[in-house]
Amino acid sequence: MSLTDADRTVLIARSSRGGRRQRQRAQLLLHADGATASTSVPLLDSDLGKHLIFAWCWGERSGRSVQRLAQLALRGEIAALIRAGQSPDFASRCLVMLSKLGNSGRSPANCTRDLRAALGSPPGCQTFLAEIPVRVQKPKRLGRFGAMTASMIPFILPHVFFAWIFDKNRPLFDSMFGLPSMCESFWRGVVERRDPRIAMHPMCKVRHWMQIFCPISIHGDAVPCVQVGKHAAKSFDTISWLCLFSQGTTLWVKHLITGIFEHVKTISGSTMDAIWTIVAWSFEALFNGEWPSHDWKGNIYDPLSSEGILAGTPLAAGFRCVIWLLKGDLEHNRKDLKFRGYGANEPCDWCPCHVHGPSPKWWPHYFEDDAEWMSRLFTVLQWRAIHPEGLHILFVRMPYLSHHNVALDELHVLYLGVYMPMLGSAMWCLVYRLMPAGCAETNMQQLWTRISDYYTENSVSTQFSSLNLASFIDPSRPRLQYPSLKGKGAELKDLLGAIADSWRHYKREGNRGDDLVLECLQHLMSIQEIVDDGAKDLFLDKAESNRLIDHARSFLQKYSHLAKAAFDENDCLWSVIPKCHYMWHWADQSKYISPRRAACFIDEDFVGKIKTVVKSVMHGTAARRASEPVCRKFITAKERWYHCL
Repeated sequence: MSLTDADRTVLIARSSRGGRRQRQRAQLLLHADGATASTSVPLLDSDLGKHLIFAWCWGERSGRSVQRLAQLALRGEIAALIRAGQSPDFASRCLVMLSKLGNSGRSPANCTRDLRAALGSPPGCQTFLAEIPVRVQKPKRLGRFGAMTASMIPFILPHVFFAWIFDKNRPLFDSMFGLPSMCESFWRGVVERRDPRIAMHPMCKVRHWMQIFCPISIHGDAVPCVQVGKHAAKSFDTISWLCLFSQGTTLWVKHLITGIFEHVKTISGSTMDAIWTIVAWSFEALFNGEWPSHDWKGNIYDPLSSEGILAGTPLAAGFRCVIWLLKGDLEHNRKDLKFRGYGANEPCDWCPCHVHGPSPKWWPHYFEDDAEWMSRLFTVLQWRAIHPEGLHILFVRMPYLSHHNVALDELHVLYLGVYMPMLGSAMWCLVYRLMPAGCAETNMQQLWTRISDYYTENSVSTQFSSLNLASFIDPSRPRLQYPSLKGKGAELKDLLGAIADSWRHYKREGNRGDDLVLECLQHLMSIQEIVDDGAKDLFLDKAESNRLIDHARSFLQKYSHLAKAAFDENDCLWSVIPKCHYMWHWADQSKYISPRRAACFIDEDFVGKIKTVVKSVMHGTAARRASEPVCRKFITAKERWYHCL
């Protein structure tokens, strides 16, 4: 028996809905044809059809939109075939399948359901469902103490995904994870630089460890997805990972693990404890290179079960992964990784600085060469000792992880940190003090004209669309608060050169303060140049790393001098924010890995794309169940993408 793709699509849909006899008949016909509802892969013989499927998976189009566009394209394709004297049977089967969704558009509300049934679930990488305690928003039916319940949260387990890619497409696996050629050169560079992360590492005891271990990074972040910009905005917390060697588009190199809304997490923290326990369990299996012998709760698998049969066998012919970087913003480090808060008296997990130290040399914003905290950086044992209340699950389950593995990235520390008060204060001084016109609004217009000209002359890639006084200060009270320029990280990064150019033009000759500001801007430009030049390298040369550190320390010293002078004159300028302190540690970490490899640019872009997917599935979906369709769409898109290669 042979079924057409259109008939198979209809039968797949009927096999999961309709009456009992209809489901049985559809399942028998599918079985006779050698297809099932869960493993059917539609023929992607149309570029438009592939685009529509991927657009639906990434939340860019609804099921109704996919059906309507496929139907219109199919009509045009059939008309062209008829004009050429060909049979309409030569039309794209993918477009035929998509055009028949929702009873050929007559039931638009069923288009998404039919598309989901037609695509099925990937046969090789199923999501793992775990019962996780969550908080219910409307617990009326659950009784007086029913504010908490258990919900099935899906996970795309890293060790399962790793083994799936290896079995599905070995050349794709090698290019994605850099095994074994890039791994060996990376680990040799780590050893040569005496990276503290490699000291006493258990992977070094494994034979040929340089050829079989792939370094990876984990990223965590929450992004507002529902009621964005309002008081009750709801954020979706996402956990993802990637190989440090991966190169390509965001959706190609980034891999989702799971996600959950912030407002459904339990107050006690049991939700995230369970989630991170599962994540750690999967990465332990990936580190060992074998299928696990027990579940995430520690229960031994039944030897006769499928998991028990796989237990102890190699995941990917002996290849493994090791967590090398933990990435995220400072808020993620504080809330999820249980690091010290940046507003605390002891704000740093890398050094013993103290806001109320016995002398100014202990202060986190003291950057002179004789600062006490600079020469007393924490060792691993000292860092573990400063957390008597307990460490995060990852650090408990994997003792080789420490504060050295937590990356301070340039996006959050520099561009969304130090650059904001620096550029805001520089623009304030230009508009209110240095430029000739007496009106701040007129000066701002002239400054924006000069910035626009700089953009054009230097072909700046990421530009502000407009800038005004409200971009960095409240115009109604410009002297009562510290200026801080608002914008995206890339916009702030590419604005630095324009502000430095304007400062050179308007600064007062012989004024020490103006010269100091220009030197600070030049230090930042030098830092930016070093990082950009080493963007594609795994490591910076020793000379370049030392140069970056020298520029960072000189900038921090001169910037703190500007802040002190402004404070003495009762000016709200040059705010020394906590991220200035973290900038020192960020520069120090450049000795061991290229700063761009630890940056969160691609991770933040990935979170933004997941936000689009979340928004596309939220209609009629409870918040605690939103992660299921998100993970299903993600793995469906990945499988179809790799299937097209």
